Amino acid sequence: MTPRTFFCAVVGLSLLTATALAPAAQAQTAAEQYRAEMEARADQLRAQAEIRRCVLQNRANQLRGLPTVNCNAPAPTPTPVPPPAPPRDTTAPTIPARLTASATSCSEIQVSWSPSGDTGGSGLQGYDVYRDARFLMQVRAPFASFSDGNLAEAQSYSYQVAAFDGAGNRSSRSSAGSATTPSCAPAPGPGILGTVAGFGYPDELVFDAQSGIAIGLARDGLTIADLRDPARPRVAARVDLEYRETGVAIDGTLAYVVEDVQNASANLAVLDLSDPTRPLLVSRTLLPGGGGGGIALRGSLAYVGMGSGLVTVDLATPRSPLVLGMAATAVRLFQVDVGDGFILARKNPDGFAVFDARDPRRPAWVRDSGWPFDTLALAGRIGYGLTDFSLFVVDWSNLLQPRLIEQLTFPAADVAVLGDRLAFASFELDLMDATSLRVLEQVALPERGRRVAADGGLVVVTDGSGAFSVISVLP
Repeated sequence: MTPRTFFCAVVGLSLLTATALAPAAQAQTAAEQYRAEMEARADQLRAQAEIRRCVLQNRANQLRGLPTVNCNAPAPTPTPVPPPAPPRDTTAPTIPARLTASATSCSEIQVSWSPSGDTGGSGLQGYDVYRDARFLMQVRAPFASFSDGNLAEAQSYSYQVAAFDGAGNRSSRSSAGSATTPSCAPAPGPGILGTVAGFGYPDELVFDAQSGIAIGLARDGLTIADLRDPARPRVAARVDLEYRETGVAIDGTLAYVVEDVQNASANLAVLDLSDPTRPLLVSRTLLPGGGGGGIALRGSLAYVGMGSGLVTVDLATPRSPLVLGMAATAVRLFQVDVGDGFILARKNPDGFAVFDARDPRRPAWVRDSGWPFDTLALAGRIGYGLTDFSLFVVDWSNLLQPRLIEQLTFPAADVAVLGDRLAFASFELDLMDATSLRVLEQVALPERGRRVAADGGLVVVTDGSGAFSVISVLP
């Protein structure tokens, strides 16, 4: 078969196939057209039937005298019916119960009550508060109390509350509760609590507020005072140890006394003053460095001035104190004061020796100072020194170059640090702000003050009559 003959055969076959399929396609199209016509005819018949039904219904309605409708109008689209609204909350919360009012200060009253309940569905929202029958404020639930401040002193106030819910329903007001603010009494100022005669004229005075014991050191020994009841102080005992006492410090019921043994050596004696009327010798430790001088405590350490230096002692075990270190000097050291990491010790005859005490095992002499203080007190790095008529305030931050901050004319005999205040034994007891150096309070004394010690809000002052007074400084 030639190519031409093959092509003609294929074309002929295709034409034959198309001719054979044409009647089938035409038949399917005719069937779909017929089906559409039948559905349209059915819709038309249904519409005609609905119109006939409507006409018949109108005739019946006319006979009954009822309204008719337009049968040719399209049927109305039904309007969706909304769900029924929940019933409105008209139930008020329960009335608050058990309202109480109590004054917490001269200008404030605390008011509280039992919470209300709400069953209406909108929920409890809070409370209206009334003071003396007038609306005062709202308190939101779940809180059921409040503090009413800025009130007048010595005045009575009455309170009521009413509960409200989310729908605005309000209960009736609760029963009234009343309270009266007290008078605002002024804070008591410093004053003498008690005075005891016959205490003597100590050269040194120490006091511990925890134990309530004060000790005065004089040439004839120690005088121990019991101040556990500051309003009824009393001299409890007098102690004259085997050797001359040159320094004393106290910590709780333990007293630490430096004894000078014929200017050649010194002891550290520990006394138990649990019963201040019967002092008990606990231990006696020999100290290096010649004759005895002053003593100061800081924590469990003692710093003792000696005839030829400064000795540091560990007091962790009072029955067996342990000597830790020594810094040698050429003169005897008397009054000793502890600052932040340094020691000042008054020399004989005058001036002060300065020591670096940051390492208690290796205290180091730094320099001698010629400040002409008769007595001094340290607070951190600030020193307060006294002469007969002047107060010197010195910054010891640089031990090699201390800086004079202030010098005031102030005729006081002794000074003690009490927190942020200074207590001076002068013609009266003067209480001064340690920063501004402004005298805050003055307390009259029976005689001019000589020695002063302070601790825990109390000040002990000895005067020229040989008595001492206990003065309350903090309320």
